Amino acid sequence: MDMSKILQGDAVKKETDAMGLIYIKIKRATGIAGQDRSGKSDPFITLAYSQFGKPVYCTRIIEQELNPCWNEQTCILVYQDQLTEGEKLSVELWDSDKVGSDDVVGKVQFDLRDLIKDYGNKISEREDEMVDEKGKPVPGTLYWDIGYFPRANFKSSMRTDGKDVSIPEEIRHRSEFADDKGTVTTQQEVVSTNCLLRAELEIHLRSNCKSSTEFVAILGEQC
Repeated sequence: MDMSKILQGDAVKKETDAMGLIYIKIKRATGIAGQDRSGKSDPFITLAYSQFGKPVYCTRIIEQELNPCWNEQTCILVYQDQLTEGEKLSVELWDSDKVGSDDVVGKVQFDLRDLIKDYGNKISEREDEMVDEKGKPVPGTLYWDIGYFPRANFKSSMRTDGKDVSIPEEIRHRSEFADDKGTVTTQQEVVSTNCLLRAELEIHLRSNCKSSTEFVAILGEQC
């Protein structure tokens, strides 16, 4: 599937200036505090940048559970201006309320610059105790994976003159046979390119879908 075709015609930048992406897998949490009258909670996790607060990813809600298991993963694009401004990534645990607003139960927060420095080109398992808005410990431990992967530096050998060498030389020059997109040749370059495109697709869909159900349905059809 060519995700670049899906992105054509939308408001998302086609030529991304992202430095790379952060891979995150939210696995599970244990020992979180009950928030409901039943003594249970309806937990879900959001990923958000601290300065803006708007979530860039949200897990599903697991009802009536103090030891939830999500096993969900996503990729988040990272831009230079976010590093310059000292942006932080916040992993927040919420309790879903059917009546009233949702409540923040706890969070784990990291400076993007530290994430890039400590987790470059690898995926690491983490086990973090939750804290509240003031940084004080609260019940609950989050188990998750994180890694940073810089944008691939495509090899100069990938540049082509737009001519397909599999076409006979005498007709290769015709415009209908031209291909100016180049070729992605290594598995690392394929993975990096697909992750960047998927992340941009997720951002586009989340900003245009009316509900999480619609988002999941559309993303499932596309991928």
